[in-house]
Amino acid sequence: MTSESQGIQSLEIAFSIIDGFLSAGKPLGLSAAAEKFNMPRSKLHKYLVSLVRLGVLRQGPDDSRYALGPKLLECGFGILSEIDIVSLCEPELHYLRNECEEAAALAVWMPNGPMIVRYLRSRHPVAMDMHVGFYAPLMTSAAGKCFAAHLPLQAYKRLLLKEIDEGVDYDSFASELEKIKDCGFATRTELLTTIPGSRSIACPVFYGTGAIAGVILLIGFETKPPEFPEKKYITDLQQAALRVSQRLGFHATE
Repeated sequence: MTSESQGIQSLEIAFSIIDGFLSAGKPLGLSAAAEKFNMPRSKLHKYLVSLVRLGVLRQGPDDSRYALGPKLLECGFGILSEIDIVSLCEPELHYLRNECEEAAALAVWMPNGPMIVRYLRSRHPVAMDMHVGFYAPLMTSAAGKCFAAHLPLQAYKRLLLKEIDEGVDYDSFASELEKIKDCGFATRTELLTTIPGSRSIACPVFYGTGAIAGVILLIGFETKPPEFPEKKYITDLQQAALRVSQRLGFHATE
């Protein structure tokens, strides 16, 4: 067997470390990481130093723990640009923001949950902000519930268990997922300290295979009447999501 066919073991180890941080979903100190990866501290530390230098990992300024770095986000955006879902959604987000007079956003699924990759502020004099890279909760956000309704359980089980441990009610969440599958959209109807905006509506965008590609959202509704969501917003959002899905090769069935 040649050395080429054997591969580069150190590179494989480095990627296994990155994958370990992805699955951990939180920063890890050297000792905790060494135990998780079953690797001597001295050996692991050399890998961590190199990964931090490359920006793949970062080390917190106030402690010695390691976490995923900005280079992975850049890689993720590079993949997204190849898929082109962001540019495909761009005109629809502008349309929704102008037509509905609320903030519009696009979220995609990442290992740590739904992440905002495009956000257009509303044109209200006082408008809330949401930065690109923001992770929405799984069980209490419109984006999270929309993804959960269309992803296999294994894709979000770790996040689900984490949020259940934090006190989120599973029964109401599971019941809502069935309704989302039937009606085709998800909502958040109350103000939460962990998510910008008072209320939101989310609709899925699908690939040609039928797999969920992303979620388009309308966010805000601070000045709207209590009858939420109004049919107009649902219709506009669903039609926009369908147009993007069709550009990705999706064909809706009755």
